[in-house]
Amino acid sequence: MNKRKNFIVKIVSMAILIFTLTFTAGCSKNNSNYHEEKSWAFSKIIILNGETYVGTSDDVTSIDKKIGTIKYFSTGETNINDTFFSNYYKVGTNLYSIPNVSTKDAIAVEISKNQYIKAINKRLIH
Repeated sequence: MNKRKNFIVKIVSMAILIFTLTFTAGCSKNNSNYHEEKSWAFSKIIILNGETYVGTSDDVTSIDKKIGTIKYFSTGETNINDTFFSNYYKVGTNLYSIPNVSTKDAIAVEISKNQYIKAINKRLIH
């Protein structure tokens, strides 16, 4: 009877050990997309000719001229391109200047046909 009890204790101990190792290994696995998305300082970044803009919810009712189109998209901070890049707006999104506003300060982002929001230069955010 003692041998049988020892055998059951060993089996249960092994099962607990295997379960624990499997569970903790799965929990500690790093999902790099999740980490990269959460590590951005701002969630709606546009990089245009070396300037960094942050998308807002402010509507833009008048646009001036087209200044570019998003050509590169990535949620990974290591994949940044300094010309026509975004971590939020998709490739093909059009960018416009705003009348009487320097493009060094803000730009308009076309979020749908004839609907625009303002993206302000990161240096203006305090």
